[in-house]
Amino acid sequence: MDVIVYGATGFTGRLVTSALTRRGLQVGIAGRDRRRLESLASELGDVSETRTAHIHTPGQLHGAFEDAKVVINCAGPFGRLGEPVVKAAIDTGSHYLDSTGEQAFIKSIYERYESAARKAEVCVVNSFAFEVALGDWAA
Repeated sequence: MDVIVYGATGFTGRLVTSALTRRGLQVGIAGRDRRRLESLASELGDVSETRTAHIHTPGQLHGAFEDAKVVINCAGPFGRLGEPVVKAAIDTGSHYLDSTGEQAFIKSIYERYESAARKAEVCVVNSFAFEVALGDWAA
């Protein structure tokens, strides 16, 4: 799987998923509500797979991300919900991106997970959608 979009059924997640499928990537979507995931997959047509995973159930997150090259997290608020997704992405060897603009969350993720991300040889890029310059800078 090229990319898993977690929180795909929200406003930002729908936009991200739609943009990725138009580029011909193998895109899976994940979130807590199977019915909404299946509805979105049907609406977009090019979604490779839907995966139900609750943010507070690490085993479900690991299962959803295990074959993903990249996890894009669009499920906020990130200060309350983001850390388990970051951890699961690193644990499964997936690169991680999110759409947060929450500076305290960004700082805490850097402080807590920089070493683990380096060891796993994955990138953790917060705030990817917050300012265009950040995406350009990472490229």
